[in-house]
Amino acid sequence: AGHQIELFAKLVSDGGLERFDEFNIFTAMFDSTAKSIVADVPTAIFSNTRNSAGTYEAILTLAPTPGINRMSSVVAPTAGNALLRSPSALAATISACKASSITCPVSGGCAVTSPFSEARTLNGVTKPHYGVDYRAATGTSILASESGTIERSYTSTTYGETLVMRHTNGSATLYAHLENRFVAEGVRVTKGQQIATSDNSGSASQAPHLHFEYVPNGQIIQSKDRIDPDACIDSLASGSITVSDNGNIADDAFEVYIDGVLIGATAVGASNTLAINNIIRGPHTLTIKVIIAPDNIGTYGIKLSDGLTFSDGSTSASGTPPQGASVSFTIIVP
Repeated sequence: AGHQIELFAKLVSDGGLERFDEFNIFTAMFDSTAKSIVADVPTAIFSNTRNSAGTYEAILTLAPTPGINRMSSVVAPTAGNALLRSPSALAATISACKASSITCPVSGGCAVTSPFSEARTLNGVTKPHYGVDYRAATGTSILASESGTIERSYTSTTYGETLVMRHTNGSATLYAHLENRFVAEGVRVTKGQQIATSDNSGSASQAPHLHFEYVPNGQIIQSKDRIDPDACIDSLASGSITVSDNGNIADDAFEVYIDGVLIGATAVGASNTLAINNIIRGPHTLTIKVIIAPDNIGTYGIKLSDGLTFSDGSTSASGTPPQGASVSFTIIVP
Protein backbone atom coordinates (compact mmCIF):
# COMPACT_ATOMS: atom_id res chain seq x y z
CA ALA A 1 0.00 0.00 0.00
CA GLY A 2 2.92 2.35 0.58
CA HIS A 3 4.63 1.80 -2.74
CA GLN A 4 3.82 1.94 -6.43
CA ILE A 5 3.81 -1.28 -8.47
CA GLU A 6 5.39 -0.50 -11.82
CA LEU A 7 5.36 -2.28 -15.17
CA PHE A 8 8.64 -2.68 -17.03
CA ALA A 9 8.93 -4.06 -20.57
CA LYS A 10 12.03 -5.38 -22.28
CA LEU A 11 13.09 -3.50 -25.42
CA VAL A 12 15.55 -5.04 -27.85
CA SER A 13 17.48 -2.50 -29.92
CA ASP A 14 19.28 -3.61 -33.09
CA GLY A 15 21.94 -1.19 -34.24
CA GLY A 16 23.31 -3.42 -36.99
CA LEU A 17 26.73 -3.99 -35.44
CA GLU A 18 25.37 -4.58 -31.96
CA ARG A 19 22.21 -5.33 -30.08
CA PHE A 20 21.34 -4.43 -26.55
CA ASP A 21 18.43 -5.09 -24.20
CA GLU A 22 16.94 -2.73 -21.67
CA PHE A 23 13.87 -2.61 -19.47
CA ASN A 24 11.80 0.56 -19.82
CA ILE A 25 9.05 1.71 -17.50
CA PHE A 26 5.57 2.05 -18.99
CA THR A 27 2.61 4.01 -17.72
CA ALA A 28 0.46 1.67 -15.65
CA MET A 29 -2.09 1.91 -12.85
CA PHE A 30 -1.92 -0.50 -9.95
CA ASP A 31 -5.07 -1.08 -7.88
CA SER A 32 -3.89 -2.36 -4.50
CA THR A 33 -7.43 -3.36 -3.53
CA ALA A 34 -8.20 -5.46 -6.60
CA LYS A 35 -4.56 -6.58 -6.90
CA SER A 36 -4.54 -5.73 -10.58
CA ILE A 37 -2.48 -3.59 -12.92
CA VAL A 38 -3.74 -2.01 -16.15
CA ALA A 39 -1.49 -0.69 -18.89
CA ASP A 40 -1.29 -0.04 -22.62
CA VAL A 41 1.95 -1.37 -24.11
CA PRO A 42 3.32 -0.60 -27.59
CA THR A 43 3.84 -3.26 -30.25
CA ALA A 44 7.55 -2.37 -30.20
CA ILE A 45 8.06 -4.50 -27.09
CA PHE A 46 7.34 -7.67 -29.11
CA SER A 47 10.55 -9.10 -30.59
CA ASN A 48 11.65 -12.31 -32.35
CA THR A 49 15.39 -11.72 -31.88
CA ARG A 50 15.79 -13.25 -28.44
CA ASN A 51 14.46 -16.79 -28.74
CA SER A 52 15.63 -19.74 -30.83
CA ALA A 53 12.18 -20.42 -32.32
CA GLY A 54 12.06 -16.99 -33.91
CA THR A 55 8.58 -16.33 -32.57
CA TYR A 56 7.54 -12.95 -31.25
CA GLU A 57 7.34 -12.49 -27.51
CA ALA A 58 7.00 -9.69 -24.98
CA ILE A 59 8.93 -9.88 -21.72
CA LEU A 60 7.34 -7.97 -18.86
CA THR A 61 8.22 -7.62 -15.21
CA LEU A 62 6.49 -6.01 -12.23
CA ALA A 63 8.46 -4.29 -9.48
CA PRO A 64 7.73 -2.15 -6.43
CA THR A 65 9.29 1.31 -6.64
CA PRO A 66 9.52 4.19 -4.16
CA GLY A 67 6.52 6.48 -4.02
CA ILE A 68 2.99 6.54 -2.70
CA ASN A 69 0.65 4.28 -4.65
CA ARG A 70 -1.75 6.59 -6.45
CA MET A 71 -4.58 4.09 -5.97
CA SER A 72 -4.19 3.93 -2.19
CA SER A 73 -4.99 6.50 0.45
CA VAL A 74 -2.84 9.62 0.51
CA VAL A 75 -1.83 12.07 3.17
CA ALA A 76 -4.55 14.68 3.62
CA PRO A 77 -3.62 18.23 2.58
CA THR A 78 -2.48 20.45 5.41
CA ALA A 79 -5.04 23.08 6.35
CA GLY A 80 -4.32 26.75 5.81
CA ASN A 81 -2.97 28.77 2.94
CA ALA A 82 0.48 29.81 4.19
CA LEU A 83 2.15 27.05 6.18
CA LEU A 84 5.78 27.26 7.22
CA ARG A 85 7.71 24.03 7.53
CA SER A 86 7.56 23.96 11.31
CA PRO A 87 8.84 20.87 13.18
CA SER A 88 5.28 19.82 13.96
CA ALA A 89 4.16 20.18 10.35
CA LEU A 90 7.23 18.30 9.21
CA ALA A 91 6.56 15.46 11.64
CA ALA A 92 2.97 15.21 10.40
CA THR A 93 4.00 14.72 6.77
CA ILE A 94 7.35 12.99 7.02
CA SER A 95 5.89 9.49 6.77
CA ALA A 96 4.62 10.33 3.29
CA CYS A 97 8.13 10.41 1.84
CA LYS A 98 9.01 7.02 0.41
CA ALA A 99 11.92 8.27 -1.66
CA SER A 100 15.25 10.05 -1.35
CA SER A 101 15.64 13.28 0.56
CA ILE A 102 15.67 16.51 -1.43
CA THR A 103 16.44 20.07 -0.36
CA CYS A 104 14.25 23.15 -0.40
CA PRO A 105 14.29 24.71 -3.91
CA VAL A 106 13.45 28.25 -2.75
CA SER A 107 16.17 30.54 -1.48
CA GLY A 108 15.13 31.75 1.97
CA GLY A 109 12.99 28.73 2.84
CA CYS A 110 9.94 26.78 1.71
CA ALA A 111 6.60 28.18 2.92
CA VAL A 112 3.64 26.25 1.51
CA THR A 113 0.89 28.37 -0.04
CA SER A 114 -0.98 25.48 -1.67
CA PRO A 115 -0.24 21.87 -0.67
CA PHE A 116 -0.09 18.69 -2.71
CA SER A 117 -3.63 17.34 -3.05
CA GLU A 118 -5.60 14.67 -4.87
CA ALA A 119 -8.59 17.02 -5.00
CA ARG A 120 -7.84 20.73 -4.70
CA THR A 121 -10.70 23.18 -5.22
CA LEU A 122 -9.65 26.42 -6.92
CA ASN A 123 -12.16 28.97 -8.28
CA GLY A 124 -14.93 26.43 -7.84
CA VAL A 125 -13.13 23.73 -9.81
CA THR A 126 -11.90 20.57 -8.07
CA LYS A 127 -8.98 18.68 -9.59
CA PRO A 128 -5.67 17.15 -8.48
CA HIS A 129 -2.74 19.38 -7.59
CA TYR A 130 0.19 17.04 -8.14
CA GLY A 131 2.78 19.37 -6.71
CA VAL A 132 3.24 21.94 -3.98
CA ASP A 133 3.25 25.72 -4.29
CA TYR A 134 5.90 27.61 -2.33
CA ARG A 135 5.82 31.33 -1.58
CA ALA A 136 8.40 33.07 -3.78
CA ALA A 137 8.31 36.73 -4.75
CA THR A 138 9.29 37.67 -8.28
CA GLY A 139 13.05 37.35 -8.68
CA THR A 140 13.60 34.90 -5.82
CA SER A 141 16.46 32.47 -6.49
CA ILE A 142 15.29 28.95 -7.34
CA LEU A 143 17.79 26.21 -6.46
CA ALA A 144 18.32 22.65 -7.68
CA SER A 145 16.88 20.32 -5.05
CA GLU A 146 19.32 17.56 -6.02
CA SER A 147 22.25 17.08 -8.37
CA GLY A 148 21.52 15.96 -11.90
CA THR A 149 20.94 17.04 -15.49
CA ILE A 150 18.42 19.48 -16.94
CA GLU A 151 16.11 17.30 -19.01
CA ARG A 152 13.78 20.02 -20.28
CA SER A 153 13.98 23.81 -20.36
CA TYR A 154 10.95 25.29 -22.09
CA THR A 155 7.96 27.63 -22.07
CA SER A 156 4.56 26.13 -21.29
CA THR A 157 1.20 27.81 -21.89
CA THR A 158 -0.02 26.91 -18.40
CA TYR A 159 3.21 26.45 -16.43
CA GLY A 160 5.05 29.35 -18.03
CA GLU A 161 8.84 29.17 -17.88
CA THR A 162 9.55 25.61 -16.79
CA LEU A 163 12.51 23.35 -15.95
CA VAL A 164 12.53 19.56 -15.54
CA MET A 165 15.58 18.05 -13.90
CA ARG A 166 16.59 14.38 -13.87
CA HIS A 167 18.60 13.53 -10.76
CA THR A 168 21.52 11.16 -10.60
CA ASN A 169 19.41 8.67 -8.59
CA GLY A 170 16.78 8.47 -11.36
CA SER A 171 14.20 10.75 -9.73
CA ALA A 172 13.03 14.02 -11.27
CA THR A 173 11.76 17.45 -10.24
CA LEU A 174 9.80 20.14 -12.06
CA TYR A 175 10.03 23.89 -11.43
CA ALA A 176 7.26 26.06 -12.94
CA HIS A 177 6.01 29.70 -13.22
CA LEU A 178 9.61 30.93 -13.41
CA GLU A 179 10.88 34.34 -14.41
CA ASN A 180 14.22 33.40 -15.95
CA ARG A 181 15.73 30.00 -16.73
CA PHE A 182 19.50 30.00 -16.24
CA VAL A 183 20.26 26.47 -17.48
CA ALA A 184 19.74 24.79 -20.82
CA GLU A 185 18.79 21.20 -21.59
CA GLY A 186 21.64 18.76 -21.06
CA VAL A 187 23.47 20.95 -18.54
CA ARG A 188 24.62 19.22 -15.34
CA VAL A 189 23.95 21.07 -12.09
CA THR A 190 24.70 20.40 -8.44
CA LYS A 191 22.40 20.43 -5.43
CA GLY A 192 21.80 24.00 -4.21
CA GLN A 193 22.91 25.63 -7.48
CA GLN A 194 20.73 28.50 -8.72
CA ILE A 195 18.88 27.39 -11.83
CA ALA A 196 16.19 30.09 -12.19
CA THR A 197 14.29 32.96 -10.59
CA SER A 198 10.63 32.82 -9.65
CA ASP A 199 7.71 34.74 -11.11
CA ASN A 200 4.09 34.46 -12.18
CA SER A 201 4.49 33.14 -15.72
CA GLY A 202 1.91 30.86 -17.34
CA SER A 203 -1.88 30.97 -17.49
CA ALA A 204 -2.24 28.63 -14.50
CA SER A 205 -0.52 31.06 -12.12
CA GLN A 206 -2.42 33.77 -10.24
CA ALA A 207 0.43 35.25 -8.20
CA PRO A 208 4.22 34.90 -7.97
CA HIS A 209 5.24 31.53 -6.51
CA LEU A 210 7.11 28.32 -7.35
CA HIS A 211 5.13 25.27 -8.40
CA PHE A 212 7.33 22.27 -7.52
CA GLU A 213 6.78 18.61 -8.42
CA TYR A 214 8.74 15.49 -7.50
CA VAL A 215 8.60 11.98 -8.91
CA PRO A 216 10.91 9.34 -7.41
CA ASN A 217 10.83 7.05 -10.43
CA GLY A 218 9.66 7.15 -14.03
CA GLN A 219 8.79 10.32 -15.88
CA ILE A 220 6.73 13.40 -15.07
CA ILE A 221 3.86 12.61 -17.43
CA GLN A 222 0.18 13.13 -16.62
CA SER A 223 0.68 13.00 -12.84
CA LYS A 224 2.36 9.59 -12.95
CA ASP A 225 4.01 8.67 -9.65
CA ARG A 226 4.19 12.18 -8.23
CA ILE A 227 4.37 12.28 -4.45
CA ASP A 228 4.20 15.20 -2.04
CA PRO A 229 7.62 16.82 -2.42
CA ASP A 230 7.25 18.77 0.81
CA ALA A 231 7.34 15.52 2.76
CA CYS A 232 10.71 14.65 1.23
CA ILE A 233 12.53 17.93 1.85
CA ASP A 234 15.35 17.32 4.32
CA SER A 235 13.50 14.20 5.42
CA LEU A 236 16.39 11.75 5.67
CA ALA A 237 19.09 11.47 8.28
CA SER A 238 22.02 9.29 9.28
CA GLY A 239 23.46 7.93 12.49
CA SER A 240 25.54 5.14 13.99
CA ILE A 241 24.86 2.11 16.16
CA THR A 242 27.57 0.20 18.04
CA VAL A 243 26.75 -3.37 19.07
CA SER A 244 29.23 -5.34 21.16
CA ASP A 245 29.59 -8.43 23.33
CA ASN A 246 29.06 -7.05 26.82
CA GLY A 247 30.02 -10.19 28.75
CA ASN A 248 33.14 -11.10 30.68
CA ILE A 249 34.20 -13.47 27.90
CA ALA A 250 33.96 -12.10 24.35
CA ASP A 251 32.46 -15.16 22.65
CA ASP A 252 29.11 -13.92 21.28
CA ALA A 253 28.04 -12.47 17.93
CA PHE A 254 24.90 -10.69 16.80
CA GLU A 255 22.96 -9.64 13.72
CA VAL A 256 21.53 -6.10 13.62
CA TYR A 257 18.30 -5.19 11.83
CA ILE A 258 16.52 -1.89 11.15
CA ASP A 259 12.80 -2.27 10.45
CA GLY A 260 13.36 -5.94 9.69
CA VAL A 261 16.22 -5.30 7.22
CA LEU A 262 19.62 -6.78 8.06
CA ILE A 263 22.19 -3.96 8.13
CA GLY A 264 25.17 -5.82 9.57
CA ALA A 265 26.57 -8.33 12.04
CA THR A 266 29.25 -8.41 14.74
CA ALA A 267 32.19 -10.78 14.88
CA VAL A 268 33.08 -12.85 17.91
CA GLY A 269 35.27 -10.84 20.26
CA ALA A 270 34.70 -7.50 18.57
CA SER A 271 32.20 -4.68 18.53
CA ASN A 272 30.84 -3.36 15.28
CA THR A 273 29.78 0.22 14.58
CA LEU A 274 27.14 0.34 11.87
CA ALA A 275 26.45 3.57 10.01
CA ILE A 276 22.90 4.09 8.76
CA ASN A 277 22.26 6.62 6.03
CA ASN A 278 19.24 7.89 4.11
CA ILE A 279 16.77 6.81 6.76
CA ILE A 280 13.46 8.59 7.22
CA ARG A 281 13.30 10.69 10.36
CA GLY A 282 11.07 9.38 13.14
CA PRO A 283 10.69 6.06 14.98
CA HIS A 284 12.23 2.83 13.70
CA THR A 285 12.61 -0.68 15.08
CA LEU A 286 16.13 -1.85 16.00
CA THR A 287 16.43 -5.62 16.42
CA ILE A 288 19.40 -7.57 17.82
CA LYS A 289 19.53 -11.30 17.11
CA VAL A 290 21.93 -13.68 18.92
CA ILE A 291 23.66 -15.80 16.24
CA ILE A 292 26.61 -17.17 18.27
CA ALA A 293 26.45 -17.87 22.03
CA PRO A 294 28.50 -20.89 23.19
CA ASP A 295 26.96 -20.85 26.66
CA ASN A 296 23.48 -20.23 25.20
CA ILE A 297 23.45 -16.68 26.59
CA GLY A 298 24.18 -13.72 24.34
CA THR A 299 25.37 -10.73 26.31
CA TYR A 300 25.02 -7.58 24.21
CA GLY A 301 25.61 -3.87 24.63
CA ILE A 302 24.23 -1.16 22.34
CA LYS A 303 25.36 2.45 22.04
CA LEU A 304 23.63 4.99 19.79
CA SER A 305 25.34 8.14 18.55
CA ASP A 306 25.09 10.95 15.99
CA GLY A 307 21.73 12.01 17.39
CA LEU A 308 20.04 8.60 17.54
CA THR A 309 18.22 7.76 20.77
CA PHE A 310 15.98 5.08 22.17
CA SER A 311 12.33 6.00 22.67
CA ASP A 312 12.98 6.96 26.32
CA GLY A 313 15.74 9.37 25.29
CA SER A 314 18.63 7.17 26.37
CA THR A 315 21.51 6.16 24.11
CA SER A 316 22.56 2.78 25.54
CA ALA A 317 21.02 -0.60 26.34
CA SER A 318 22.14 -4.11 27.32
CA GLY A 319 20.66 -7.56 27.85
CA THR A 320 21.18 -11.34 27.88
CA PRO A 321 18.87 -13.13 25.43
CA PRO A 322 19.47 -16.84 24.67
CA GLN A 323 21.00 -18.32 21.51
CA GLY A 324 18.78 -17.66 18.47
CA ALA A 325 16.57 -15.14 20.26
CA SER A 326 15.91 -11.56 19.20
CA VAL A 327 15.21 -8.40 21.14
CA SER A 328 13.74 -5.23 19.63
CA PHE A 329 13.82 -1.54 20.56
CA THR A 330 12.23 1.61 19.21
CA ILE A 331 14.88 4.12 18.19
CA ILE A 332 14.29 7.72 17.17
CA VAL A 333 15.99 9.30 14.17
CA PRO A 334 15.88 13.08 14.72
